[in-house]
Amino acid sequence: MVPKGATVIEDLGKVGYRLPVAAGGGAGPGLEIGWLSANQRLMVLRYRSADGAAGADLDALVPKLVDLAKKIDMTTD
Repeated sequence: MVPKGATVIEDLGKVGYRLPVAAGGGAGPGLEIGWLSANQRLMVLRYRSADGAAGADLDALVPKLVDLAKKIDMTTD
C-alpha cells in the first residue's frame, strides 16, 4: 500500500508513509502523509505550500505533520 517513491514512517498506524508532492496547479511543492489506521481505514493528509515556495522547507514540517496524523488516527475508533 506504500506508493512508489514514498518513504516509510515508523509508528504511524499499522503502516505509514510520506511522499513528496510536486508543485503545480497554482500551488507550490507539498507532502502527502498516508497510513492505514487501527480500524482499517486508509487515511491521507496532504499539505501544499504557496506557489513559489521552496521545497527544502518541507522537511521541517514532516515531524509536525506526522504528529497531526497520529492525533487524527487516535480519533478514528
